[in-house]
Amino acid sequence: YKVERPIVSEEEAEMINRVLVHYHGQLLTIGYYRNGEINTITSRIHKIDVYTKTITFEDRTIIKIKEIISLHEED
Repeated sequence: YKVERPIVSEEEAEMINRVLVHYHGQLLTIGYYRNGEINTITSRIHKIDVYTKTITFEDRTIIKIKEIISLHEED
């Protein structure tokens, strides 16, 4: 069933941004919201595209940065 988009606190948003800006190849688990569903991916980032505001992971999954609702470093 569809769920409402969780609210990301300002602190969480700053932490997500900080990890992405200083990304250095560590394994990440990212929760993201799309089409009324919360999804999770654990992967390394292949590319961050600042123009399209998307992240491409090693497995070629692509998410929009604005879809991110949580992020945890695994390494």
